[in-house]
Amino acid sequence: MRQPARFVMAGNSAPTRTVHSSPARPAGARQLAAGASGVLAVGKRALRAKSKPAAPRKTTEEGPSWKLIGFIVAAAIAVLVAAFLVIAYVRSGSMAAAACHQIGQTGLVHAVVCPAGLMGDDLASAGENACDEPLGTPCMTYIWTAGPEAPQRLPMSKAQSAAVWAVWSNWDGVLRDCRRQAC
Repeated sequence: MRQPARFVMAGNSAPTRTVHSSPARPAGARQLAAGASGVLAVGKRALRAKSKPAAPRKTTEEGPSWKLIGFIVAAAIAVLVAAFLVIAYVRSGSMAAAACHQIGQTGLVHAVVCPAGLMGDDLASAGENACDEPLGTPCMTYIWTAGPEAPQRLPMSKAQSAAVWAVWSNWDGVLRDCRRQAC
């Protein structure tokens, strides 16, 4: 059995009237007005709530912000990339020294041919790369510039040995220019 429906008007706590609703009887005008006024009241409250400016929320910092975390991660990645580039540069000597090629080795002496026009630092890097040992280790690298007097392989002729451009001594870490100094 159905319970009677009770409609209460806004501001009035006493029930106005008990209405038995059944599917056979249409709703009265009073019932429609009461229902409509309730819907309107709810809509008005919702609109008022939306039109009020939002109260500023207090931010509670319980840990670092996402911007700070992003900055730290980006800085760490930049440091790792820079370290990788520095290590790669140091291991290869330099880009110009990487253009040099080793033509042979006899005991602790290496022979290297480099392109013409390299500076002293690049030749020293090429000599150090050829020795492939830490400084202070006994090793020497004879360096030629590319040209007709540079040897293609070992052993070499006396004319080719006289055309040595520079000598790298890994023992003391010094590059000697054979055209200016006696090698």
